[in-house]
Amino acid sequence: CEVLQLLRLVLEYEDKNRMGVDNLATVFTPCLISKPSPDGTRGMMDPTNLIEETKVVQNLIKVSAGRERKEETMIFNPVLSFF
Repeated sequence: CEVLQLLRLVLEYEDKNRMGVDNLATVFTPCLISKPSPDGTRGMMDPTNLIEETKVVQNLIKVSAGRERKEETMIFNPVLSFF
C-alpha cells in the first residue's frame, strides 16, 4: 500500500521531523478511517471511537515498519489480520 510506504519513509526520519508512530497516527487516522455521514458526505469522526481508531492506525504503522511482530499485534487487534 502506497500510504504505508509513505508513512514508513516519514518514520525513518523521526529524529529530524518529530513524526513518530503516535504523531503519524494522529494525523492520518481521519484520512484512513472515516465513515460517511448520513447525507453521503465524509463527516467528522465520532470522538468516542477516535482513540480506538487511532490505536488501530498506530499498530498498522508499527507492523508495516517492522517495529512490532505481526503475530503479536493480531492477538490484541484482530482488525489488522486483514492487512
